[in-house]
Amino acid sequence: MDKRYYFEDISIPDEPSCLILLDLDGTLMPDIPGDTSIESAVKEKVAQFSQHHSVYICTNGKNHDRARKIASELGISFVDSRYKKHNKKILNDIPLDPNRQTIVIGDKILTDGLLARRLDAHFYLVKRKKSGKESLFVRLVEYLDDAIVALISL
Repeated sequence: MDKRYYFEDISIPDEPSCLILLDLDGTLMPDIPGDTSIESAVKEKVAQFSQHHSVYICTNGKNHDRARKIASELGISFVDSRYKKHNKKILNDIPLDPNRQTIVIGDKILTDGLLARRLDAHFYLVKRKKSGKESLFVRLVEYLDDAIVALISL
């Protein structure tokens, strides 16, 4: 049985103030290219976190204009990097502060979990948002990620 929660159902203490890196596709919304519609519950949760923490979208998606637009609508910043989460060079583009805890929230252990590990950050693996319109490639990556999570959980 899946014990993970959707993004809007997790809680993070208000203190101490943290740096929160949010994945976009699968975490805040389904992975549908071009879609910028965000559920009101997700908006409310981001606003709640933003009151006490520094919150950024950090995505592997290629459409940075879409990510910027969503970040702007949510009132948060976007980690604008040409590097993917698995590349160590992305660390140069993330506003890290050695005096603050970093939290990574995402739906994939292979990308978001790896980034958290590299940052020595706390990782929240959330239940993936799906629309049924995901591409075959996205579905295969999700299947592989779910298989790895299942193996690790044994």
